[in-house]
Amino acid sequence: MTNSIDRERAEFGRNETVIEKGFYILPSQLFFNINAKAKNDYNIALSSYVKQKEHRVAVDATELDTKFEVIVARLTELRRNIYVIVKDLEGK
Repeated sequence: MTNSIDRERAEFGRNETVIEKGFYILPSQLFFNINAKAKNDYNIALSSYVKQKEHRVAVDATELDTKFEVIVARLTELRRNIYVIVKDLEGK
């Protein structure tokens, strides 16, 4: 009898784990990597052994700047309108 689980059982839940955590590593490989590194490095944090999923998204700075200018212009217009309304209410 052995403590290790067979690969088929270890693969169960791989897709869900990748979606949730951004990575998946077989338990046998994780402990193999930790054991190999532990001889010279005592940091056994999981993040030091697993490449994390990249979450950054490319952004078109020119398009973003254009959208920002439109928002600022609209905000300026709304502020002017509010100013006119407040002045009108103060005059009454």
